[in-house]
Amino acid sequence: MLFSLLTRFLTIFIDLLRIAHFSSDNKNLETLMFRQQLDMLARKQSHALRPSRQEKWMLAVLAASQKR
Repeated sequence: MLFSLLTRFLTIFIDLLRIAHFSSDNKNLETLMFRQQLDMLARKQSHALRPSRQEKWMLAVLAASQKR
């Protein structure tokens, strides 16, 4: 459990460092690509996904930081 949590935080930290060097246009393009991929996956799913507590927590943190 602890290793999994540390791995997620490290992955997110590395992603944030990578994204920090993107231009605004690149960030917008990546967001659009991710939304398209999510739409494609949603069509394939037969049932709704149930996010874990850690995933819900991470989404809440990211959403709260977005409003600043």
